Amino acid sequence: MENTEKRAAYRVPFVTYVFLVLVYIWPSLVYGVTMLWYGGITVAEFQKALGDPLLFIYIPLVLIVPIVSCKNFEKDMRSYDGSPEQVNRINHLVKLHEWLSVSVPMATSLLLPFLYELRNKMRGTTYEAFQGASALRFGVVVMFSLISVYNVSLYLMYVHTFERSLSWVPFRAGDAGWPLVRRNIAVGFFSMCGILLMTIAVFYVPANRDSDFALLLETKIVPAGVVAMIFGLFGVYLNASATKKSISAIEQFAAALSNKDYTVQELLVQYRNETGLLVNDLNHFYKITRDVLSGFKDSITESTESTKVLVENMNNASSNIKAINESITSVQDDMNNQAAGVEETNSAINQIMASIRTLNQSIESQASSVTESSAAVDEMVANIRSMTQILEKNTSSVNMLSDASDEGRSSVQNAVETSQNIIEQSASLLEASIIIQTIASQTNLLAMNAAIESAHAGEAGKGFAVVADEIRKLAEQSSAQGKAISDNLKALSASIAEVSEDVKEVQKNFDSIYNLAQTVREQETIIMNAMNEQASGNQQVLEAMKNINDSTIAVKDGSDEMVSGGEQIVKEMTILSEVTSKINERMNAMTDNVQQISNGMSTVGESSAQTLSGAERLKSVIDSFKLA
Repeated sequence: MENTEKRAAYRVPFVTYVFLVLVYIWPSLVYGVTMLWYGGITVAEFQKALGDPLLFIYIPLVLIVPIVSCKNFEKDMRSYDGSPEQVNRINHLVKLHEWLSVSVPMATSLLLPFLYELRNKMRGTTYEAFQGASALRFGVVVMFSLISVYNVSLYLMYVHTFERSLSWVPFRAGDAGWPLVRRNIAVGFFSMCGILLMTIAVFYVPANRDSDFALLLETKIVPAGVVAMIFGLFGVYLNASATKKSISAIEQFAAALSNKDYTVQELLVQYRNETGLLVNDLNHFYKITRDVLSGFKDSITESTESTKVLVENMNNASSNIKAINESITSVQDDMNNQAAGVEETNSAINQIMASIRTLNQSIESQASSVTESSAAVDEMVANIRSMTQILEKNTSSVNMLSDASDEGRSSVQNAVETSQNIIEQSASLLEASIIIQTIASQTNLLAMNAAIESAHAGEAGKGFAVVADEIRKLAEQSSAQGKAISDNLKALSASIAEVSEDVKEVQKNFDSIYNLAQTVREQETIIMNAMNEQASGNQQVLEAMKNINDSTIAVKDGSDEMVSGGEQIVKEMTILSEVTSKINERMNAMTDNVQQISNGMSTVGESSAQTLSGAERLKSVIDSFKLA
């Protein structure tokens, strides 16, 4: 997943662009300066060459080629999906890209002398120092010497940065570029060629051959050789430094492994040569060894734990064997006791059999008694049902009496209320009689006053005196009638009061009759409920008696079976006595076998303890390795 993300975001490092562009363009940039230094061209000819349109076309083209090449390579790397076919394709592209980065810059650089020679022929001109002769050979030697001196160092810097950026790409033996020996030979060869060609290139200029050799040696040959030697040695240093870095990384990795430290990270393949293959082999060895040690450590841990458990189990088993031995001895003693108990049980069973036979006879007597009791209870239930029917009729009569007493009590209550109303109305009539007497008295008084006034009036008042006298007589009659009415009303009120008291007494009696009727009614209800419950209870008793009868029959049947079973038990007890004797003999043999097992368990326990000690020593050795 991490490698996939790197591929998706892959970019050729910027410094790789810089080194590759220098590989393409640097020989062409210093070509004219070197020819000027060697005296092959004059300053005017150099300035003319710099202003030539050919150079403005050549330089951009040379710059575009490495950029386009790297961009295409980036595009191919981003399409990588990790499949085996893509692995082969990408590694082939890497080798092709590195090969093209050597051959194409060399070809484009060597093309420049031919282009200038062609331009000179097209113009019909030659360089002044060559006295009309062709300068192509000199140009080719100079350019090849520049390529040998400068491009080797630049190419090594480019390859190192480029291959380090591809450390995550799968690398195999068939994907390696130039081997170290061939690469060292090539670097040395091109460095020597560069030094030699830069030394002898001076003599390809005709004007230099006529000059003083000592002066040429001092001003041109030695400086050119020194520069070539410096860059050649720098190329050798770069190649050796890359190898040293790889070897140092491998040495540090191997030192960590030799110090039993397996927590280090895997090495990255930084150079696609023998060192890269060695890194792959070390990483493979590291993974296998780490996995083996991890598995071995886990196995040792599990074995140690298992051995500890085994030792503990063996100790427990030994203790259990001893406990079993003790238990067997105890069981053996119990078996001896059991044998004696079996004999005693046999005699006890014979006594039980006699008791069971006696019990069987008692059960038969009980069965007949239960049958008689059941018939008696059935008769009692029939009597209770008859009595219940009589109580139901009495209850109906009591209910009618209660209803009649309730109606009489209501009628008496109405009479009492009527009497009370009459007394209250009589009181009103008495008050009215009193008022009439008062009016009669006032009228009599007025009549007297009127008679007096008529006497005073003389003849004029005689008529009024007659009227007053009649009024007086009427008032006296009214007063007499009022007194008579009042006396009659008082007598009537007294009679009504006596009647009211009698009616109240009757009401009390009716209340007592009603209460007694209610009490009788409630008692009838209680008796009725009790009889119903008694009937229900007797029915349950009857059912229980039937169940007892059925149970008695079942018990009788069980008793018969018990008698036959008891006889069978007597036979089995005899067999049990014989089996107990045989078990006792086998328990003795088992005791001997358990003792032998106990001795074997002791031996296994000692062996397990020795195995645990060895496993712990081996675990301490494995623990000395640092594993992730």
